Amino acid sequence: MEKLESRNLEYKALIDDNLEDLIEILTNDDVCKYLPGEKAYSKEVVKNFLNHYKNNFSVSTPNLCYGIYEKNKSKLIGYGGVVFVKELNMPEIMYGFNKNYWNRGYATEAAFRFKQLAIDIKLKKLIGLADINNIASNKILIKVGYNFLKQANLWDTELYMYELTI
Repeated sequence: MEKLESRNLEYKALIDDNLEDLIEILTNDDVCKYLPGEKAYSKEVVKNFLNHYKNNFSVSTPNLCYGIYEKNKSKLIGYGGVVFVKELNMPEIMYGFNKNYWNRGYATEAAFRFKQLAIDIKLKKLIGLADINNIASNKILIKVGYNFLKQANLWDTELYMYELTI
């Protein structure tokens, strides 16, 4: 489970060398607009993000956050996976991409790959969370097969919550 593939993308467990690329992604206001806090993360927060997912990579939790790359390329262009949301006591599919790689279908491709990962590790149910103003992510969750549950406030962010039974 340390490495996965889909049509155009490769997914590898996060490593320390990913820090600079993650900083490029998560210190961008446009990328972070729909993430908790709704603004660019500090370098220290990004470092903590990397350390959390790198040091807690686990199938049993699940806590499987990968670095995302275009096939046969070395630059990290995103992150994502199946991770446990302790506030909801449920796993979710999550992802984020460098703004330079938006509008290429990569988020949809990754979401479908992570759905398959959830099936492979024998999960029965997933939640999906998307900022109410993030039209693209809301559409992706529906395309992947999620059903709308409700609007909720989590991490001081208004979110649409979805559920996927697999």
